[in-house]
Amino acid sequence: MIKTYHYDEAGVYIGYMQVQEPGDATMGTGYTTTAPANEQALGHYTLAGDGTWTELPEPPEPVPARVTMRQARLALLAAGLLDDIDTVIATIPDSTQRRAAQIEWEYAQTVDRTSTFTQQMAAGLALSAEQLDTLFIEAAKL
Repeated sequence: MIKTYHYDEAGVYIGYMQVQEPGDATMGTGYTTTAPANEQALGHYTLAGDGTWTELPEPPEPVPARVTMRQARLALLAAGLLDDIDTVIATIPDSTQRRAAQIEWEYAQTVDRTSTFTQQMAAGLALSAEQLDTLFIEAAKL
């Protein structure tokens, strides 16, 4: 019996099987007799052009679409940005938009990642999209 290690069309490891002959393998689009470092880690390896397995990086943490205002305030506090929010709101030139932002900040129960308010605050704090994502990820942990 020969153990064959199978991969899909993208070269990602999908499993192994015992066969009489390598040509008997029927799982996935391809196979090799070279074992990945961990046979049980399905989806964690890809087959390189030289026939060796390469471990795939961990997928990034998902960015939550919404956090509670408590979580948002605690994340801003931890990042040293909480006290800057009132300043950012005060600099909004349009009085109606400024008042709407104050209401959002004082009374909203949640903060949506893609809301106008969130985008205004991120711009006022000079946060990149990546920095904003990090704040939301960290806030969700609180």
